[in-house]
Amino acid sequence: MAVPSCASASTASNSHRPTTPTVSAMSSKSLSISIVNAFTTDVYRGNPAGIVFVDEQQLQDAVLLQNIAKNLNQPMIAFLHQVPDTTAASPDEVTFDVRWFTVVHEQALCGHATIASSSLLFSTPGLIDASVKSITYNTRAGITLTARKTADGWIELTLPVIKLQPLPTDEAVKNVGEVIGRALGKEVRVKYAGAGVGGFADRLFVEVDADDDLAGCIPKPNLFVETGYNINIITAASKDPDVVFVSRMFAPLVGVPEDHVCGSAHCMLTPYWAEKLGQGGKEMSAKQVSERGGDIRTAWREAEETITLSGQARTVLTGEILL
Repeated sequence: MAVPSCASASTASNSHRPTTPTVSAMSSKSLSISIVNAFTTDVYRGNPAGIVFVDEQQLQDAVLLQNIAKNLNQPMIAFLHQVPDTTAASPDEVTFDVRWFTVVHEQALCGHATIASSSLLFSTPGLIDASVKSITYNTRAGITLTARKTADGWIELTLPVIKLQPLPTDEAVKNVGEVIGRALGKEVRVKYAGAGVGGFADRLFVEVDADDDLAGCIPKPNLFVETGYNINIITAASKDPDVVFVSRMFAPLVGVPEDHVCGSAHCMLTPYWAEKLGQGGKEMSAKQVSERGGDIRTAWREAEETITLSGQARTVLTGEILL
């Protein structure tokens, strides 16, 4: 990975980090930065996310945050500010305000960057108190996320379900299928096509046949702009007996040609597959089958209208951004 021109940085592994970032801004002219691969323990797999710690005023400056995201040129940047005194009432909890940016656009929700942020916070001495067992994230969209570390070392998030509704006409389904076929480089058999509701109506969700081999496709991501949706989630049943479903996600309209592993897509994927396969609240193994790929555990909590999303993560870079 090339070191961004705006940062001085050194590579890091789980056992050796030459630079330990601090939660507060390092100085008036620099900010701490870490890059963490989510949904993997491999340096070269999973989905990278930049984590930048800012002060309260900087978190409100969308222009600054967008410019930093452009300079860092990662799939997603999470900007974190620790809410003061949140451990006073409960020493095993801590709260952060968070905003997420791609190189061109602010996002309302990002699962992989939250997994990455939580892994960094739990694993780096001095970022949060060692007694902390759960991390709460307050988002600009009014969604509250909670992360905890499981007994086997995975990071588990609780995320809201994103509800689906079918596309309104057969013609709409046909048109979407044709675009997806061209974008994936092969004819596909659409088994379901829908979209998110409410504030997530910009998300297209399509199940294709397992024999269409999502992993083997050589996609042309820019063709997904023709669907008219910002987010395009394509899924299929898995032929691997240890994996329930596979998926890929494309979002060229918001600066992400293909998202290597998309956590928030599982806010739609998890209830869809749990209901379709009668899994109820059972934990399911899933894979995102992009070139980098990633491994996910997820479960539907129907009564609470939430899912749990679990993944591992690997820190690959720490340093500072010079402003």
